Amino acid sequence: MRQSRFRQLVLRGLCALSLIFGSAAAMVQAGPLMTDSNLFAALNLNYPGLGAVRTNVAQTNYAAAITNLAAYLRARTNVSWYFDPHAVTNTVAYSKSSADQTTNGYVNSIGIGYTFTNDVINWYYNVTTNPANGYAPDNEWQWQMNRMGAWPNLGDTWWGTGNDVYTKFWVAQLRSWLTNCPVPSSQQNGAGGPSSPASA
Repeated sequence: MRQSRFRQLVLRGLCALSLIFGSAAAMVQAGPLMTDSNLFAALNLNYPGLGAVRTNVAQTNYAAAITNLAAYLRARTNVSWYFDPHAVTNTVAYSKSSADQTTNGYVNSIGIGYTFTNDVINWYYNVTTNPANGYAPDNEWQWQMNRMGAWPNLGDTWWGTGNDVYTKFWVAQLRSWLTNCPVPSSQQNGAGGPSSPASA
């Protein structure tokens, strides 16, 4: 069931991104990114329907390859959808009040709530390590916050209301996280952040 909800969130997020941005070229690039050549090297370009993409990549015409890959993904018919993308309905359960709290910078992790100022999350902050807050230090607060437990409800609330404030906030959080929490250069497991040393 969790995997199904995750897939639904991803699909809704991709739909929202395509509505907001229209194309990959319109997105602002920040943070460490996978190169176009790395992206296409990771794909099976011999898959049926990707001939134009394969030709573009062979010519190192990555802009055309991205356009053709996006066109393929939009037009393919061999996808198992959890809803009919051609007959979208907004009948989905969601909590608008919880989504509104999220867009106001509120995070609830391991049962401990915290509101970030200016609606901007500091992905390395841990409310339990500040003695003034009266909690026993618990790294799990930060780790769970970085699992974005509020995101499915943001997607569901956008889906149910059609209000783009939720998709725009989700996109802002995703970009913030990608920019501030790059893939570590070495495997790490400890407090401090998803890609920072324990002293951060």
